[in-house]
Amino acid sequence: MNKRYVLKSKRKFYSAVLVLAIAFTTIFFAANVYGYEGTSYKTVTVQKGDTLWELADEYCKSGDIRSFIHEIKKANNLTKSIIYEGDSLKIPV
Repeated sequence: MNKRYVLKSKRKFYSAVLVLAIAFTTIFFAANVYGYEGTSYKTVTVQKGDTLWELADEYCKSGDIRSFIHEIKKANNLTKSIIYEGDSLKIPV
């Protein structure tokens, strides 16, 4: 089972490699040109008496506060709306 593969046409091989390289660079630069940005977060330490609603009201620039609370819970893997003093929360900005 020691069968060797021999290139029959180097021209076709290099053409295929060139096409793949162009495709990958096009996809990479297209993502950067069209402004793809990941979500950035600010880390906030929960103080005594803080609630998710108050934090969302403080950091939500526009839109529905309830959906912003959902984003905070999703970013911090929270299943409930209970937060404790001293917790560090990632707030989308």
